[in-house]
Amino acid sequence: MAKPPKLKNQIVQGVGLFSALLLVSFKNMKTTFTPSSNFFWWRSN
Repeated sequence: MAKPPKLKNQIVQGVGLFSALLLVSFKNMKTTFTPSSNFFWWRSN
């Protein structure tokens, strides 16, 4: 009976870590990817 709460805690920690990593990567992608996408859009038109 002691294992399921520990597993749930690990899942919650993993999801929190993953969401934080996703947020950081999304911020980095937004700052680095938006100018390049605008450049490609400008180039294609």
